[in-house]
Amino acid sequence: MEEKLCYVCSPYRGDVARNVKYAQELTGRAVRRGLVPITPHLYITQALDDNDPAERALGTEAGLRLLEPCEYIMIGGRYGISEGMGYEIELAHRLGKKFLIEDGMDLNGKDADLVYEKQKRPSAEELKQEFIHLLSFVERDGVQDLLEWLESTDFYTAPASTKYHGAYAGGLLEHSLNVFRRLVKRCPAADMDTLTITALLHDVCKIHLYEKTEDGYRHNEQFPIGHGEKSVILILRHMPLTDEEITAISWHMGAFDSRAGAGRSLSQAWEKCPLALHLHLADMEATWFDEKRGPQK
Repeated sequence: MEEKLCYVCSPYRGDVARNVKYAQELTGRAVRRGLVPITPHLYITQALDDNDPAERALGTEAGLRLLEPCEYIMIGGRYGISEGMGYEIELAHRLGKKFLIEDGMDLNGKDADLVYEKQKRPSAEELKQEFIHLLSFVERDGVQDLLEWLESTDFYTAPASTKYHGAYAGGLLEHSLNVFRRLVKRCPAADMDTLTITALLHDVCKIHLYEKTEDGYRHNEQFPIGHGEKSVILILRHMPLTDEEITAISWHMGAFDSRAGAGRSLSQAWEKCPLALHLHLADMEATWFDEKRGPQK
């Protein structure tokens, strides 16, 4: 049976003993539903000082990272929505998580509005900040240099294609984030830095690739060196990559890559680097399931 990760969201500060007991209760409910619960405030608070603002901030950031691969978020509403819960709920809405509301009858006013609001499409600036936030967590020399380079390009405003998926301004950024969410879900146990790099940067080859026309976009390739290979080369100008990351990004087009028909290169890449296959599948899932097709107004 496929494991379904569930993030448990409930208060911690204040009446700590009561809140810990409630978090344990919610964790048990998740297990009994056949879910795999992640309850960060039950253990991160044992390793970090929640009364120290700096350590509390570290713990909050770690908890938000743990939310990303979860399919569900379980909201414990018995004692209201704390400030920390608010951050988690807002992120869950943005990531499109499935909500399980426990003791929701105890919620009212703005707490109920926050929990039950329909997921809203984030703005272009919100998507950009989410991208920067995720990539900034990567512990790799050159990350900031790469981010500065991206800022000097059309990456955040470029389309993802001329007439297919994401064929509109900002489509490339939206697609990159969708692939990240899909890849994290497919590979929850993999190294997060590697997942972030390969998903968010696999299509940097599309920077300055498309030219605006009266009825959409057209190709205007200035560096015809290949697709995945071009992304690898552009990234390496700013930041080192592991062999696994190079292989995955290079072959993320799968059988659509012009090299795939020559010998067994694609099969060998997938055999030696399962991440390459997972990235390709995440790319296809985002393209076909998550994104609008055709030009958009």
